Amino acid sequence: MNADPRKSARTLAGSTGGEVTSNSIPVLLVKPRDAAAMLGIGERTLWGLTKCGAVPSRRIGRAVRYSVSELRAWLDAGCPTEPGAADAIRVGGIL
Repeated sequence: MNADPRKSARTLAGSTGGEVTSNSIPVLLVKPRDAAAMLGIGERTLWGLTKCGAVPSRRIGRAVRYSVSELRAWLDAGCPTEPGAADAIRVGGIL
């Protein structure tokens, strides 16, 4: 991921359908810091929304990551903040 999360936020905001890229490699999951920057909110706000299930996220071991496409879907749905809203937005379902 880029060292400057603001660059990632600009790339997401200005994207016309492709995923955020770093060195021509599509980025599918981003760290909380980058996700918060992309959404224009603080990391604590993002964490609160993640804990209550409003924002879709993924766990890989102890790490929490956010799917760029699911963040877009959350934005398109109007940024719902009610608990459990992420379940209606989640792309791909559960394995």
